[in-house]
Amino acid sequence: MKTYKITVDIYGNNFETQPRYRIFVDGNLLTERDFIWHPKKIYISEQIYVNLEPGGHCLSIEQISGTPDSIIARNITLDDQPSSLHFVTS
Repeated sequence: MKTYKITVDIYGNNFETQPRYRIFVDGNLLTERDFIWHPKKIYISEQIYVNLEPGGHCLSIEQISGTPDSIIARNITLDDQPSSLHFVTS
């Protein structure tokens, strides 16, 4: 098992009430937050450290409240290298 840094930029998009979202890796809840910042001026860069076995993994962001589709995930990295929601560790 090895520790990896996952980074993902979370943007708010056209919301009236603050959306809440959760971040999972392989179905395990890592964090739950309210997006409280102005949606057109700022984003959150989540930096999450996880211990993972070698193999395929899945990062998922689930919006649980607020205007539908008001949370957008971009710029996913794994140990500072471009990645995606589905990634492989060695």
